[in-house]
Amino acid sequence: MKIYLLEHDAKNYRWMEYKGNWFEFFWKLLDSEPLGKFEKKIKWKTIREPKEIRMSDYPVFSVPAISQKAYDVLSDSFLGLAEIFPLAPNKKYGQYYFMNIINLLDCLDVEKSDLKFFSDGKKIMRIKRYVFQEKILDMNTTIFKLKNKRRGGIYVNEETKLLIENAGLEGFIFTQVWDSEDPDFVYEPRRIF
Repeated sequence: MKIYLLEHDAKNYRWMEYKGNWFEFFWKLLDSEPLGKFEKKIKWKTIREPKEIRMSDYPVFSVPAISQKAYDVLSDSFLGLAEIFPLAPNKKYGQYYFMNIINLLDCLDVEKSDLKFFSDGKKIMRIKRYVFQEKILDMNTTIFKLKNKRRGGIYVNEETKLLIENAGLEGFIFTQVWDSEDPDFVYEPRRIF
């Protein structure tokens, strides 16, 4: 099994920025707390010049966001693992959605991984080397976050990566962080710019 860090193609596509104040629930999203219902439509605009740069199916936004095309491809796979809510439609770019990843897995082997912790000694600040516990092979790794690094990255498995690639979705970057069949695999962080 291979695990990938899901990242945005921040260099080649437009970014999204919200309009107004949505901090009332923003912290819940960072901590992956389920929202249940969310009926407010968050307004947004695009940023990043020049204007020739296109929108992607996974634009940079303050929380994970996907296009209608990505929603159509991924929503069934993410059912029960991520809450997906519509953003306000945009006349030029159509419908986008924001995601709240609620599948939190306690699967990182803290002893074997190379980690830097916050001063509380519990929450992970940075991961230099990933080693997952064997139990991850029995978990739903379609899309997830690490339980002790909720405000960190979003992870997917090989099947999700192939689903996104085979659908021709744009703006997704997959950085491999672990391979269960290769104990010598070394994670190399990607430089954004």
